[in-house]
Amino acid sequence: MKTIQERVDTIIRSIKREIRFPIKPEMSLKDDLFFDSLDLLMLVNAIEAEFRYEVDLGEAEKIKTVGDIIRTLEMIKKQAS
Repeated sequence: MKTIQERVDTIIRSIKREIRFPIKPEMSLKDDLFFDSLDLLMLVNAIEAEFRYEVDLGEAEKIKTVGDIIRTLEMIKKQAS
């Protein structure tokens, strides 16, 4: 089974197919990965589908880095256990 980080990496690469470099948790979605508002919406939708979790809009606005996504999903996983 893939880790949360691997699953997030796959989602990001499905949205930004031109990314050919390693994606690191400290990377900014906007500044490093060049996500625009449509990309961010696609990201939220893909996360909801992959993890079967409804992302609150307030939560989505707080996500700035890849690590933010990973930490949020790990916290949700712990709460569900």
